[in-house]
Amino acid sequence: MLHAPDNLTIPGEAFEFLLAHEHLHTWIPRRFGAMGENEALRYWFSEGFTDFYAHRLLVKGGVWTLDLVHDRLEWSGQLAAFQNFLIMPATFLSGV
Repeated sequence: MLHAPDNLTIPGEAFEFLLAHEHLHTWIPRRFGAMGENEALRYWFSEGFTDFYAHRLLVKGGVWTLDLVHDRLEWSGQLAAFQNFLIMPATFLSGV
């Protein structure tokens, strides 16, 4: 099951990102292994890593420009969140 955003249009940026992101979810476990117990505690890695590589692959494949990635991250507030992120709290990582 895919969880599509409300602004999904085919073709469109949200659709391109959705395909890249979800396809990476099929690739990453084969390279890094299953997430195992306490999977929810590891979402910060699996989702963050998947988002990072989805953006990277869309740019490298010529589907998106670097400016488009910047604009989408800035619009969603992710750039500000990354900038303000200092360290993962030890209590959050204790289950990893």
